[in-house]
Amino acid sequence: GRGQKGSEHGEFGGALGECSAVTTDASVSRRNALPLFGAGALALAAAPRVALADDDAIAAIAARANAAAAAEREAKKPKPLRNDEESSFQVGGVLVAGVALSVPFFFKNLQRLGTKIASGGKDDGRG
Repeated sequence: GRGQKGSEHGEFGGALGECSAVTTDASVSRRNALPLFGAGALALAAAPRVALADDDAIAAIAARANAAAAAEREAKKPKPLRNDEESSFQVGGVLVAGVALSVPFFFKNLQRLGTKIASGGKDDGRG
């Protein structure tokens, strides 16, 4: 009962004895918890390494995604319709055709210029 020395609740008895019993149980569970604490400390110590591994995994995923995006951008780029050699040939052809088609409009002027140059400037070619 309460207040009896040497009872089941410890030497002080009553509420204090119950407290003593809880303390005894807590010390036992503390001893049992010590390996768990060690395992938890070990897990916390290893956590930065796990975080680094996660960072490496995230970096690898990001690298794959960037490579895929670059390949997709490259595939969407417009391809040139013709090569440079073909283009320069076409530009030259357009220039020659433009001059040839415009000569009839200033042929008389070219004829007078030829006459003036042949005469050394004495005849202006007007007639």
